[in-house]
Amino acid sequence: MRLFNLFCFLFLFLCSSKAVAQSTPCESLQSLHWMLGKWQSISSQQTVEENWHRVSDNTFEGVGKTTTTNSEFVESLRLVAMSQQVFYLAKIASNPLPVAFKAEVCNGEVAKFVNLQHDFPTSLHYRLESKQRLLVEVRGVDGKGFDIQFVKVD
Repeated sequence: MRLFNLFCFLFLFLCSSKAVAQSTPCESLQSLHWMLGKWQSISSQQTVEENWHRVSDNTFEGVGKTTTTNSEFVESLRLVAMSQQVFYLAKIASNPLPVAFKAEVCNGEVAKFVNLQHDFPTSLHYRLESKQRLLVEVRGVDGKGFDIQFVKVD
């Protein structure tokens, strides 16, 4: 019985440690280097690209572009570390100011950015599936949205 209790304790400890590690908030861009580079998603309806580069220890800049046969949508992207927090800033031509999302989760494979005050999206969840594959889940407050499966092209 004692061995069983020890096993249960260790199991719960490891599970809680993993949960804490996965939900570590971002304080710097150090654990987000995996986002850098050119990512592309091609379907029959559209091509979506994100291209990220490092500007400094506290800033990554990116460009997001969605192209269809009839249109092109471009947004300026930025990851900024300040005051021991990380923010994802998205600027589109139709908005006078960028929209800021605060990083809630940040590690070597996952980054989740949230702004519950924004109409859509309210969260952006980046997950590195392999060195060459990146999944981005774009969601609204109701949990509805879409996924983009990127492949690294550089």
